[in-house]
Amino acid sequence: MPKAVRDRLGAKPGDELTFEAIEDGFLVKSQPRVNVLDFAGIASSNAHRVPSTAELLDQVIAEGRAGEAKARDRRIREEARPSPRAGGRH
Repeated sequence: MPKAVRDRLGAKPGDELTFEAIEDGFLVKSQPRVNVLDFAGIASSNAHRVPSTAELLDQVIAEGRAGEAKARDRRIREEARPSPRAGGRH
């Protein structure tokens, strides 16, 4: 996978890439590798509500990951928009 494509996807070593055939090419998605250290920020921002069960902890982690994924997807979409100075489409 070319570096420019990995950078555009926000893919890092160990991330899972999936390819889906679409009408005019391929759709490539990056699923970040799960690492316990990635949860440090999520856990610290939710320290005031420490879950009392493993199920609740799983829910807090899932919510944090979903928020991070939405932010990453938003950033990728914004970067994919043509520059106003370019005066056209990519």
